[in-house]
This record gives sequence, structure tokens and C-alpha cells, in this order.
Amino acid sequence: MDIYGIPETQTMYRGTFRYKGWCEALDAMKSLKMLDDSIKDYCRMTYSGFLAERGGLEIKDLKENLAKKLRVSMNSIAIKSLDFLGFFSDEKLQYHETTPFDVTSDRMIKKMLLSVNERDMVILQHIFLASYPDGTREVIKSSMLDFGSPATNTSISRTVALPAAIAVKMILEKKIDLKGVHRPVIPQIYTPVLDELKTLGIEMKEEFGLPESEMII
Repeated sequence: MDIYGIPETQTMYRGTFRYKGWCEALDAMKSLKMLDDSIKDYCRMTYSGFLAERGGLEIKDLKENLAKKLRVSMNSIAIKSLDFLGFFSDEKLQYHETTPFDVTSDRMIKKMLLSVNERDMVILQHIFLASYPDGTREVIKSSMLDFGSPATNTSISRTVALPAAIAVKMILEKKIDLKGVHRPVIPQIYTPVLDELKTLGIEMKEEFGLPESEMII
């Protein structure tokens, strides 16, 4: 609230929607220390061996014993996700010294890439319940919906990289004369960036005077 200059705000919540099961799967990886960044020698180890090593288990009956360790069922999202990624397979790791994080993230990148007929989507929405001195209240929404192009230009890459690129161009053109490191909550930065993003098809659509039933509870 201090960053955005709205100290009078009574309640502020920031959240991210994930696909159902995403958090359960990542929690399992975290508890198994599959996201650890310490370097180990995984030469000649299989993916099932890697998972067993991470869980402190034997490879025999690995799936069943891992489910017991995580206190989930064999049909849980966590076990199904690890199976989909191939962590119960006898495929050899193509590593020598590396980190569990690299093994896990590389596997996810390989297995979860968009296919040629798929595209990603980014949804951003800000919802405000505004109360005024005369007692009136309204809901204000600011929303953005952006789609990527199949297998070429993802929406997440556009919405992350283009604002930074525009800001860099503005610095080179001496349109930003601020010194030091700043968050993009300063009008001198965000106003021209948002204006140029609009020309590239990335734009927030604003709605005013909505009923309180439009609030996310």
C-alpha cells in the first residue's frame, strides 16, 4: 500500500490463479527438495534414482512409498504430475555435477512446452471498492487479456519483456532522466510505457460504477 501511495486502503490482497493441482505438485517437489540449488554428482543416475535420492527412499516400489511419504494417494495430482514428468522412469540423466533444481526445471521445460497449435494467455485484473465522503461506493475494474502466438511469441514473454524494452528505449532517448533504481510506479515511467504498450495491443480496459456484487470475495 505504501508502494502504490494508497495508505488509506483498509484491505489489500494480491493473488495468482494457477491450474488446479499446480500448487499441490510444486509443494511435493519442494518437500522432496527437488528445487534445492546445492550441487551434486548425478552421473549415470536415472530419473527414478534421482527421485528416490531426493525422497530418501529405495527405487523398489518408489511410487507407492513416495505417496506414503507425502501422505497423499497414489491417484493424487502430485504423484500423477511426477509420473507425467517422467520421474519414475529408468531414463538416464544427462548430467554430471548439477543441482536438483536444474534437473527438475529442465524436465518441466522439456515436457511442458507449448505445441505448435497451442498458445498461452495472460489475464490481469485489478478490482477496487471505492468509498467516498458522501457515503457512495462503487467497484472499479481494470482488466487486461492478452494472447500469445502459437509456438512463437508467447504472451508471458510479451507482457514481461516489452515494458522493460520500452523503458530502456526511453532512457536511450533521454526521455527518462531519473537516477538510480526505481519501481515503475512513477508517472514519468509508467504513463509513456502504457501508452506505447497500447499501440502494441497490450492495454488495460477500465470499468467504473460497478455494483459491489462485482467484488471478488
